[in-house]
Amino acid sequence: MEILEVILLPVIILLGIITSYEDIKYGKIRNKWIISALICGFLAYLSAICWYFFAGEVNWTYILELLTNLLFAVAVGFGLWYYKIWTAGDGKLFIAFALLVPFSFYKNSYYAWTPSLALIVNIFTLGLLIMAILVVYKSTLKDWRITIYEMFANFFRPTKLLKSAVTLFAVFWVITLLFSWIGLTNVLIRYVFTLLLSSIVESKNKSLYFTVPLVLVRLFLDDSVYTWAFLKGFLVLVLIMRFITSSSRSLFPRLGQNVLSKKMSLKELREGMILNETIMRKDKVSPEYIEKVKEQNGQVIKFKGHYYIKRPKEGFELNDYLGGESEGLTLKHIKELKKIGFKDFQVAQTVPFAPFIFLGVVLTIMLRGSIILFLKSLSAQ
Repeated sequence: MEILEVILLPVIILLGIITSYEDIKYGKIRNKWIISALICGFLAYLSAICWYFFAGEVNWTYILELLTNLLFAVAVGFGLWYYKIWTAGDGKLFIAFALLVPFSFYKNSYYAWTPSLALIVNIFTLGLLIMAILVVYKSTLKDWRITIYEMFANFFRPTKLLKSAVTLFAVFWVITLLFSWIGLTNVLIRYVFTLLLSSIVESKNKSLYFTVPLVLVRLFLDDSVYTWAFLKGFLVLVLIMRFITSSSRSLFPRLGQNVLSKKMSLKELREGMILNETIMRKDKVSPEYIEKVKEQNGQVIKFKGHYYIKRPKEGFELNDYLGGESEGLTLKHIKELKKIGFKDFQVAQTVPFAPFIFLGVVLTIMLRGSIILFLKSLSAQ
């Protein structure tokens, strides 16, 4: 076992146990544990760098990768908090673990410059598997029938398919050029960034003004698009994108309501609670739009010249009128809802995520890398 593993493994285990316990019991991940762990990590790496420096054996590429990996972890931690996938505490905990886990623990699936990509894969593989089991267990056959119908209706909607294809065609080219320029050749990271950026671009109302010109330029400059190999790979990418989008809009929200949300009256709302519905304000709405909202089990109220719409969230929506974050409702939010006149809400039943993060770290250490590549290696034997 390498010296950094000996020094940092006890810190990793201690941080995981303490934060998991407190997240389950109190619903909080306290900054003092994260800061303490980060200080330990920085001191350990600084000591190792000084040791090798005086021995004349400094690996400058390793030091640069420490920095790029930390920047990657910060981007993922902040990004998933911004999209309400986890809390700020979860994001900071992931950043701490990304720093603490020595690169030697990734040796069976090492991603150059961003080794902690394997860590995030393991965390969400475990988390999604456990949540999927809960959802399947608590959902009825009727729920599945309605949900699957809605998902496939969304999946095969011609306008959505066309927009996804145009967006991916443009974004994938930009990502490929950027990665080639900086010398990053990892295919998995390129696809992950393509799907993330495409989902952001596609959600914008006027994204076609940006993507269509890029498509025309690529058709003129990039000869590789006129091959069967490109066409097959691109169609697979479009199908993956459509599945992710339609699932986030239909499959997960509807089925997840049975496990991850509870109907509460306005009087029962408290600070820190997270709505499983989005609240929007519009100056004008058509009768057809109101009918569509009602079909989605939503509600429209007119108050002081504005229309307020309450409906189930679709995926990771950010257009919440309240400006709600993953940290939950504030007293100001609750007072605003009282004024509008909504009577009841679907409130998310939060699940402590620190244990999932810690389990992902443990899995990474045991497998020395990503569970996906580990399973792939088993199937190849």
